[in-house]
Amino acid sequence: SQIDGSGVVRLTTSTATTSTQPSPSPDGTKVVFNRAGVISTLDLATNTVRSLGVRGDFPKYSPDGTRILFLTPSPYYSQNLAVMNADGSNVRIADTRNYDLYSGPSWSPDGVWIVVQGMYASSLELVRASNFEVIPLRRVPFPQASFTP
Repeated sequence: SQIDGSGVVRLTTSTATTSTQPSPSPDGTKVVFNRAGVISTLDLATNTVRSLGVRGDFPKYSPDGTRILFLTPSPYYSQNLAVMNADGSNVRIADTRNYDLYSGPSWSPDGVWIVVQGMYASSLELVRASNFEVIPLRRVPFPQASFTP
């Protein structure tokens, strides 16, 4: 499609499942997405959809395209942070922390850190992708404006 929205091309033809939360690979050749609760990829050159066989939400490629981060279901009305190789192998789950159901995590530009919303709307955490070390981010209140008549 063009930047003005014209020339839109439909990438998939299936209407049997729900496909949401698309995120492009850094090189623009693939899209990772949630397909009926399972993480899948779409190869844009071949229009081939491949299930990675892992349940999850909000998948995102790492800046170098070698890994995918996502949230995976937890039994506590929350989700756990997880990272896997871009081919779906080597799934690692940080099951000691729970995260908000509806907030997608994001990579730092260097792919070392992940920022993710905690269980409460006001909490953010930095998580080291290699070992899931957590650094809570302090909430900085907005300064109160004072008005004088």
